[in-house]
Amino acid sequence: MTQSDDQRLEYFVQPHAGERPDAPCGPMATIAEALDRLARWSPGAAPGEGGAWTAPAMDVVAVPGGATLPAAGRPRHRFVLSGSAGGSAGSGGQGTELAPWWGVGTAIDELKAAFGSGRLALGAGERLRLSYRAVFTATPLEARKRLRETAARCLLGAATLSLVLPVLAILAVLVWKGWPSLSLGFLWENPKNNMTAGGIWAPLVGTFFLVLTSLAAAAPVGILAGIYLNEYARDNWLTRIVNLA
Repeated sequence: MTQSDDQRLEYFVQPHAGERPDAPCGPMATIAEALDRLARWSPGAAPGEGGAWTAPAMDVVAVPGGATLPAAGRPRHRFVLSGSAGGSAGSGGQGTELAPWWGVGTAIDELKAAFGSGRLALGAGERLRLSYRAVFTATPLEARKRLRETAARCLLGAATLSLVLPVLAILAVLVWKGWPSLSLGFLWENPKNNMTAGGIWAPLVGTFFLVLTSLAAAAPVGILAGIYLNEYARDNWLTRIVNLA
């Protein structure tokens, strides 16, 4: 922005609070003067504390000389700061959601440097918004990520319930219909009359030994294979498929 352009524009500092901004401060002849007024901003402080602005965001608006301040609109430039109002607890940052400036003082210095070098400019009717984000609060990017994670968790939970509930229903029906026949004799007696009467003792013992024998054969092989794949095997497509399986 040239010096003549700067003289034709006036600047206002406008506390922004949602859709209803407070009364603006200005006009001011230069952008540097408008940025200096931001030193009164104490985001996160109690309302009215020390006569400072406590709005969650501040707008710097450029208007032609003598023109009316336009209604609140979308900013051309938007930056984010965090930390303390004076920036005494730290410095640095890039003014973004992921790397906010630390404190109002740091934000003012960085914006002055950007406008002074020509990297930033405001035309007539345009505004710059400086938003405050408390330390350790979620950024919009993190909020969207959490929303996606919640949606995925709900979807997987619904899929799990769709598998578990039918199994529970089948077990409930079996217990309900078979409960009158359950007794100690049913467990301890052997089958009779070609397995149409008696109990389930022999099949129960056979199933136990079958599972025990299978476990004794498979467990050592599985443990040794896992040790080999983790400690000695080369990382290639075959080992990755085996690990995935």
